[in-house]
Amino acid sequence: AIFLNIFAAYAITEPQCNYYYNIIRENNPEVTTWIDQIPRQQFTLAYDEGKRRGHLTTNLAKAINSILKKTRNLPISSIVLVTYTRCNAFFTERGKQITAMISDDHVYFEFDRNITRFKVEEMVNPREIRPARKFVVILDERWCDCDRFQKIHLSCSHVLAVCKHAHHDFNIYISRYYRLDVIMKVYNNMFWELRHEEY
Repeated sequence: AIFLNIFAAYAITEPQCNYYYNIIRENNPEVTTWIDQIPRQQFTLAYDEGKRRGHLTTNLAKAINSILKKTRNLPISSIVLVTYTRCNAFFTERGKQITAMISDDHVYFEFDRNITRFKVEEMVNPREIRPARKFVVILDERWCDCDRFQKIHLSCSHVLAVCKHAHHDFNIYISRYYRLDVIMKVYNNMFWELRHEEY
């Protein structure tokens, strides 16, 4: 049941989310009673109106978790010290990496184009039974019928195809939260010693 909860939370479209929700309800009605107490926009990508930023939080949490390996059996004061020391080292290293990437001109530029509305038809795969689907892409509204563009704030395959066709730079359609200079701000803070603490 926990995997179904995860699938429901990470489903990008509302029908996908509802599909997993209905499976959970059939298998374990108590779970859905509990889930119904939480507003859907707070725990699902499909209903969050693009505010959760997809996996950014998850990736940062995973990065911090990797720092804290092998600290579970230590006393609290040691865990705090190890956390502080390792986070400081991690942020320093990540800051250096992103500074190097920025100095190598890994930044995107914004510009306007007149043509922004497209219809994309997927190629038919002879090994698949389903017919080719069609998607409307509206670049200036950052819209694609597949919903990935709106939910994750990254260019989906349909947006990439449109950008290639129209000679647009797809990078301008990526949320600023994925930009290296914004990520650099996360790792740019200093770690100061804790006052009045005995180590």
